[in-house]
Amino acid sequence: MKRLFPLLLIASLALFIAADEPRPAPAKVEGTVHSITVPYGSYELPAGPNVAVYLENCVSCHTSRYVSNQPNFPRKTWEAEVTKMVKMYGAPIDDEKQKLIIDYLMTIRGTPDPVPAAAK
Repeated sequence: MKRLFPLLLIASLALFIAADEPRPAPAKVEGTVHSITVPYGSYELPAGPNVAVYLENCVSCHTSRYVSNQPNFPRKTWEAEVTKMVKMYGAPIDDEKQKLIIDYLMTIRGTPDPVPAAAK
């Protein structure tokens, strides 16, 4: 029983904390249109070159915090991600701005490109 008490206490505390969390509004359905209200949360991105270009072009589709939740990637991966946003999701970002966004992403979440095995 002594070993079970701490587990019960932790579980009870977790349920109490979860009960205080604000609940999102349910989806609204009007005819064939479904909509949700996304909770607003501001997040200040790390400073870096071209942060304004990122904000102007990327946060219309996802929050500024989205990039902070990504792992660090090499340049080729960030290039592929930005290209995907343009080609697959229709982000209206010209080639020059894509390069600036990639430079920003490399500044805050970049890793060196891996060295090919043949070059070692």
